[in-house]
Parts: sequence; structure tokens; C-alpha cells
Amino acid sequence: VSNAGTLTITNSRIADNLASKLGGGIFIAAGANLSITDSVFDHNIASDAGGGLYLETQGGVTSTITLNRISVTNNTASGSGGGGIFISTSADITNSLIANNSTSGFTGGGGGLKIYEDGSGDPITVSVTNVTISGNTTVGQGGGVDVSLQQAADAVTFNNVTIADNHRNVMPGPPAIYGGGGIFASGPEPLDLQNSILAGNTSQNGTGTLIGGPDCEGTINSLDYNLIQDTTSCIISGTTTHNKTGVSANLGALANNGGSTLTMSL
Repeated sequence: VSNAGTLTITNSRIADNLASKLGGGIFIAAGANLSITDSVFDHNIASDAGGGLYLETQGGVTSTITLNRISVTNNTASGSGGGGIFISTSADITNSLIANNSTSGFTGGGGGLKIYEDGSGDPITVSVTNVTISGNTTVGQGGGVDVSLQQAADAVTFNNVTIADNHRNVMPGPPAIYGGGGIFASGPEPLDLQNSILAGNTSQNGTGTLIGGPDCEGTINSLDYNLIQDTTSCIISGTTTHNKTGVSANLGALANNGGSTLTMSL
């Protein structure tokens, strides 16, 4: 979708598609608008980025993106990453599942979700609320989520999000520098984390040796009430009064627990 177009999708399934570069399921160009509700993106492939969805901004032209009650599962991207979703524009993701997606490029991260703002356009605002991110893998950085924010005015907030059982698996090839099995955060502006669980993720090489941080790597700004199981290689700033660290979340497997998508019960 391009040229300031608008696309609305409800009660749909977008599956088994192949893109030669970007957006295996959907490609949204700068300036286009997208609203998706009660839909599934499954087994789509992009040879570069955004296996399920690729949502871009360019030259200060932004899009309006709303994703509610969607499942993004079993999608794959190589190259620049974002196995499930690649975002470089403002967006709201609510009540959704991002699970079992993967990236295979050494330079691309975010097995489930990649949020990237390169500093050349307007700042972006991304809100991720009531979302489960689980079972995603990468050989780059950020098994679950890879976030890179280059402007102080960028605002990315994760609220009531579960990021668990994601994996950064280092394969033979370029030297392993970064980790972040759950989240890899880079750039001068940290992401905000509130009321969320970050636990049970891994970042290791083929022999099981820890590479970087299993649950997170980089700086995260806490807005309190988070459970972060392992803070190795992770700087937690902000409000931490009611955070829990060093403990397991004891989560159940992904299952139908009565919500709009599969979740992990406590």
C-alpha cells in the first residue's frame, strides 16, 4: 500500500506469501495508513525484512498504523530482520500475539519484532500494549525484539507485555558481538517498559555458552512493576521500586486462556 492510500483489514488470514524483498504479508509505504483487527499473518516470507508486515517511514512522511487483536506467527525474514514485524513509523499494537517468527541474517535482528528509527526523519511513537512475544528466534540480535532509536524525541513504550521463550542463537560465521535473547536495545533513546514480563529467553552459541544478555541487552527505561528474570548485560534505568529481578516468571506455554489470542498464563 503506497501513495497515502488507506487499507482496513478485519477477520482475515494472510498466509503463505513470498516477497522478494520487503513485507512478506503486507508492505506499507511511507504515508499510507493501515488498520488491522482480528486477523492472522502466518507463514509469510520476506527475503530482506518484515516477514509478516513491513511498516515504513521515509523522509519525514509517516503513516498511521493500528494493529489490534492480530496474531503474527511463523513468518520469516532474512537480511534486515523483523521476522514477524518490521516497524520504522509510528504505530499502535494492542491485544496481539507475535510468536514463532525468525530471522536468518547476521546483520538483521528482531526475530519477532524490529523497531528501527535511523534519525533521518521525524521521531516515531510506538505503543505496544497487552501483547505476547514468544518463541521467536534470530541469529542477529534481539530474539524477541530489536529496538534502535536515534532521536531523543522517539518514544517506544511496552506496557503489559510478555516477552518470554525467545532465542538468539549464534551460528558459525561472523563473530558474535551482540545478544539480547528477549530484547536488544541500541541507540541514544531507550525504550520504556512497564507492567511487563521479560523472562526465560536465551542468547547462546552452538555449545550453549552465554553470548550477551539472555533476557535483555542495552538500556531499558523502567516505568515500574516489571519482572526481569536475568539482567546480565542490561542497564535498567528509571523507576524500579516495584520491579522483580532474578526470579522466574513460571509462565505456562502459549495456550488459549480466554483472550483474543494465545497467551502465557502465570
